[in-house]
Amino acid sequence: MNEVPLMPLWVTLSLTIWAAIGPMVGLLTGHLLSRSSQRKHWIADCKKQEYGELLRALMRHHFLLEDYLGSPGPMVGELERRIKEREEEAAIVIKNRLFLRKQIESLGLYERWNRSIKEFRKTQDVPTFSGSFDELQKAIWNEVKKDLLI
Repeated sequence: MNEVPLMPLWVTLSLTIWAAIGPMVGLLTGHLLSRSSQRKHWIADCKKQEYGELLRALMRHHFLLEDYLGSPGPMVGELERRIKEREEEAAIVIKNRLFLRKQIESLGLYERWNRSIKEFRKTQDVPTFSGSFDELQKAIWNEVKKDLLI
């Protein structure tokens, strides 16, 4: 008695080979998809941290400048030193963002912040300074929302 094969030989061989190779292809595909997703999450986490550091440094400087106007005469020297330190800290934070470089440049953040401080030092006009700071802060928050899809 001759048995008739259910499938041609080439189909049987193909299925046998696929049974050995298929799981490896699946693992490789899963690894690539997972790695890509992990990288995106890592970059988003780094950006979130940098946005927080940026906003914190700018706000600390902003509040100290506003305190400067309400201070009595004898503390002016100490406040001036603290203001200068916070100004340098804010400048460093703005300039050394690795993951936000594009966003900072597109906003013209350093230039706008610097212009606002120079204007404040000349005029001592708190409402104008606060307004320009609020605009800067809103621009950063809009960038956060767009960049991190919040």
